Amino acid sequence: MSGPLCVIGDCVAERIGLNPRDYKYDGQMVVATHQVFDDEPFHQPTAMGEEKITVTLATRPHVFGGLQNWEALRRHMKAREVVPYFRLYGMETGGGFPVADFVGDVLVQHLTGSEGKQAPDGLGFRHEFTAELLLVGSRAGGF
Repeated sequence: MSGPLCVIGDCVAERIGLNPRDYKYDGQMVVATHQVFDDEPFHQPTAMGEEKITVTLATRPHVFGGLQNWEALRRHMKAREVVPYFRLYGMETGGGFPVADFVGDVLVQHLTGSEGKQAPDGLGFRHEFTAELLLVGSRAGGF
């Protein structure tokens, strides 16, 4: 392992391999709005909406590998599995263990991928993937 940066179920995204390039968060809150006595509308927060994390990943498989982690993401999506999602922020001083934050349980809701400039063996020299993760469970307001 070259240094994990995030873990999505069985997919370990690391510096050498399938490398995370970008993280994007999208969340929303549900608000009920009612007109009260011809005055300003009354807004009442009622629930949390969907929370999504979009991770952009890239690799050059001829040099770094990483396609096995892409396949792990695809397996999780096709099996409709709830998997843990961790962000890793660095190494603990002295111990050499990664410092991680458990973001929550996620479903791999949407995957896209592209590869560019074909090599003689038919694989692209550069692969880029986007995984859209839907937060579920207690950290997202329950199932």
